[in-house]
Amino acid sequence: MHSLLYRAVAGIVMVVSFYFAIQLSQSGFKTIQDFRQLERIVPSPILGVLSGEAQVEAYVEAPPDKPLLRSTKQKVPSVYFRYLKERQETDSEGKTRWVTEADITRAMSFELQDHSSSASVLIAGNGGGIRWSMPASYSERQGDYRYTEWRIEPGQSVLIYGWAEVTLNSDSEPSIHFRFDREGRYLPIISKFSAAEERGSLGTDAILHIWGGVSLYALAICASMYLFQIHRLLAYLSIMTCVTSAALLGYGYTSMSTNVQAGAAYVSEKQRQAESEIQAILGAGEVFWPGWENLGQLVSHRYRESSWKAQRITEIRLNLFYLDQMYRMQIAQFPENAYASLSGHKTTPQVAYLNEQERHVAEGRLANYEKTSVKETRYLFMAGGGFVLFIVLAYFGFRYAKVKRMIENIPTSKTKGVAFGTVELKGNVGLIEGHSLLGPVTFSKCVWYRYLVQEKRGSGKRSKWVTLTDDTKGIRFYCEDSEGELLIDASDAEVITRHKKVRRSGDKRYTEWALNDGDAIYALGQASVDPVRPDHLFLNKPRSTDTFILSNYSERDIMIRKATKAMLSLLFAFSSIFFFATFLNGVNGQFSAFDYFVSGLIGPVFLIAFTIVLHYNDIVFLKQRASRNWANIQVALKKRADLFKQLERVVRRYLQHEKALLQELAELRTRSSKRVKTSGQAAKQIQSEQRFVKALNVKLEAYPDLKADEVVQEFFDTMTAMENEIALMRHGFNDAVREYNTRIQSFPDVLLTRIFKFKQLTLLSFDK
Repeated sequence: MHSLLYRAVAGIVMVVSFYFAIQLSQSGFKTIQDFRQLERIVPSPILGVLSGEAQVEAYVEAPPDKPLLRSTKQKVPSVYFRYLKERQETDSEGKTRWVTEADITRAMSFELQDHSSSASVLIAGNGGGIRWSMPASYSERQGDYRYTEWRIEPGQSVLIYGWAEVTLNSDSEPSIHFRFDREGRYLPIISKFSAAEERGSLGTDAILHIWGGVSLYALAICASMYLFQIHRLLAYLSIMTCVTSAALLGYGYTSMSTNVQAGAAYVSEKQRQAESEIQAILGAGEVFWPGWENLGQLVSHRYRESSWKAQRITEIRLNLFYLDQMYRMQIAQFPENAYASLSGHKTTPQVAYLNEQERHVAEGRLANYEKTSVKETRYLFMAGGGFVLFIVLAYFGFRYAKVKRMIENIPTSKTKGVAFGTVELKGNVGLIEGHSLLGPVTFSKCVWYRYLVQEKRGSGKRSKWVTLTDDTKGIRFYCEDSEGELLIDASDAEVITRHKKVRRSGDKRYTEWALNDGDAIYALGQASVDPVRPDHLFLNKPRSTDTFILSNYSERDIMIRKATKAMLSLLFAFSSIFFFATFLNGVNGQFSAFDYFVSGLIGPVFLIAFTIVLHYNDIVFLKQRASRNWANIQVALKKRADLFKQLERVVRRYLQHEKALLQELAELRTRSSKRVKTSGQAAKQIQSEQRFVKALNVKLEAYPDLKADEVVQEFFDTMTAMENEIALMRHGFNDAVREYNTRIQSFPDVLLTRIFKFKQLTLLSFDK
């Protein structure tokens, strides 16, 4: 089951997961930097735009020298359209899907107009490389076909993030062109949606990439645990927490420092560019630069308020104020504010020097700014589903973990040392005479099989196997070891077997899994009173919630199998809660490095806390198991005390003159009638009993009549049987004590031992 092939696959999964985890995480944090930069690109009227990265919202106008495009389906005059034609197909199972038959995109250069000025938008080719974003303008279904068009038409308002080229004219407004083929700190976007919606879309992409990257880091850790056959859940969760937290901290710090430094550099660059632009405007009128503090007054005296020069200078100043405030807003949260303060980027110099009226206008624009957040309803529902999925997967993860811990904690018993309760056995499958099953495919004798019949339907990539029959049967059999045998009822057991046989016939496939006669058997279940033989125990599953495992794999193989299932369940539980937490932050507009770090800690911290609870419960379970075995020994000692009472009545008739022996018998009966509280007391009592029985046996050689007495014979027979019974119980008790003592001295259980004051138990020894 855990062959080199599976471990090799785990190694490949580990390497591939690490690679894509790095790629997705880097992409996610790069996207955060992108929309942070979009936040810093000031929404400006066309007349206030400076050369470089720009954001404007204006109306589309047709170019004066070129005819408009005509959309493919509706023939609507447009400057951009995308036409999609799809055909519905139905497979042999009745499932439908849409297949693309045509996907056509066309775009052309066009003009922009707003209240302040006009500009040209230059489109290269069909607009490849531009993020075109808009709702569908037309969608219709005709028979098996579906037609959809997305269009930008003259007269419609569009949002543009692009590169502005501003050419100054001596006696007229500057010529402004927007293009998208220049490299810069922007994303080329033409959209019918608002700036907040576009940034929110980028925020969603960032969350999905970071979530995918962190989840793949966790998957890589899980694969590495399987590769190196490590089954410690606390180790897995601790490593996963360290790796994912370190990745989030590393990427987060890099993103944060880049954002703060790039923001400060961008503000300074735009201030210098604005000063140069205003100097050029003033220089054309032979007016010298008066400084930022006197600029507003100079403009109001020099130019009419309605002149393009006054309007352009005022818009530039308003944009600088907006940019300065936006940067301050971005670094206002922890840890950005701490880093900005330590790195000397806490504040930027105030250069706008707005008057009261201008400040009122600027603050109005800032008030209209909408914080970047996730608003797509489907993702909000998915985030809620992530929380529910976390609860479900965590539940199953800890169920698997509980079984794994049970396998780990319960020592193997011999068949003769089995006591009522949870038992682990190892031996071989032995048939009850006249009782066996025949495998439906192999026709081999077995005690359990699962028989699956499937039929292949469909063809090619769409073919699949459909189940026709899935039958499971199990019967009673013996687990045989060196001490004897114990009955096991295989009904309702979870069977993990290495025997799998597949036979094909036409379009049908027949598969058999079986536990065969003579197989090595590992069994974990409840030892209960056999209803057929009330004086015997047998292994079964009395309740649906009880663990009952039968397997011909080794104990370690089963333990690693359960640990792997637990790790995978906890992996997806962590991924689900991280998805929920990051989208919850996204809805609230929280995209800081600290937010992602905290989100990454929620799942692992919660799961580690539950694992600590598991460890505590393990210690309690081991202590209770030792206590149960001790209680069984006390019961056996009480039975021996009753035997001594019966023996005393008989022996007194024959051995009146053996006063020393009778006195010892009386004392022994008195001591044995008292409840034994410690293993030391039990050892002393059994040693005294053994000495007396040995002495009595010597005396009986001189009294044949006494030796032949039925009570005496029964005494010796029963004592011999009970000696063996107590020896087996002592073996089980000492195993439980050793396991308990070892666990409370092992890390991390030793920490819980000190906190909750668990004490070591004493082994039971009958040696002098």
